[in-house]
Amino acid sequence: MAIESDVPSPQCISLANCVSGHPPEFVAWTRAHDVTEGSQAETALYGLDSKVSLVSGDPRGIPLLREALKSPNHDIVWAGARGLARANGKDSIPLIVEACKRFRDPDEVRLIAHELRDFQRDPETRAAAQAAEEQCLPPPDPIVALKRNDVESLSYVGQAAATHPAETVAILRENFVNTQDERRKAQIASALIGLGNKEDIYWDFLLRQATSALESDASSPVKYDSQGKPIEGPSSYEAWAKQDREFNEMLTFVEIVAETRDPRGVGLLRRALSSPHYEIQTFAAAGLVRARDNDSIPLIIDACKNASPDVASSIANALVYFDDPRAQSAVDRYLSKEDAKAAREEKANGIGPLGPWPPD
Repeated sequence: MAIESDVPSPQCISLANCVSGHPPEFVAWTRAHDVTEGSQAETALYGLDSKVSLVSGDPRGIPLLREALKSPNHDIVWAGARGLARANGKDSIPLIVEACKRFRDPDEVRLIAHELRDFQRDPETRAAAQAAEEQCLPPPDPIVALKRNDVESLSYVGQAAATHPAETVAILRENFVNTQDERRKAQIASALIGLGNKEDIYWDFLLRQATSALESDASSPVKYDSQGKPIEGPSSYEAWAKQDREFNEMLTFVEIVAETRDPRGVGLLRRALSSPHYEIQTFAAAGLVRARDNDSIPLIIDACKNASPDVASSIANALVYFDDPRAQSAVDRYLSKEDAKAAREEKANGIGPLGPWPPD
């Protein structure tokens, strides 16, 4: 079982400590166990975290995911923290902090600690999750963090812009030019748009990538039956990983457009509402709310009508942010009384879809 393995991670997070492309702990482990480089045995050591991810998000997997936090393999620990956050295993927050403290590499700690941010979506666990993240990794200077241009830099855009708006924009522009990864490049473009930058180069790039992703035939690797229970996915790990990667790319690009609040994204988000995947539909509805597109209210309601009750409830959450009788009536139709009350309270408390409400 992956969580019972004592093998360290084979992948370097920080290049500074790499030995022939691997962390020194992994190199020492393979030598001690007579595992030669390039062998089938070594290949089998990759992707252990993906096996842990198979129980990600399912409350029944919480005990296993907690065991994963004890692993010496930071990939497995990261997968365990991610799974616990997705399963809302809030009692596991202190265990994630303990796991953070066992790793010395700041980049490894950062990857684990930032999974705590999923707990911040729940008002009941937001304060505890924020405090836990600070315990794992005290926040750096936002400008310094932004200049790193790594996978976590963009989480500091708001803080950097609050005190150094012009410098923040300049750094983001430079990062956009120097970034090759299309997903991160799109996130940088979205950040610039969110800060009020109107240059077409950023929007054109973002929309081109999102449109291409939406037009692909990517589908979720996890299928669900009519009761919303997961059913068996692809037969091989390779097929599962490929499908998961392609689907997450599509989901990410739609989410990025949804976060911008830019009315130029309305056409794409309306198209995304007709997606067969509820995650895409939910992001699309949230994006149309953030763009304040009241004309999309009937389209969101239609998406709810054509969905299963659980999916309709997920999509309809966005409707609470429209001050329109049609939207509010649909909220009461598709959400339970308790969920509708909670959604309206979140709105009153300034919590919105994909960010503060009203948007900055």
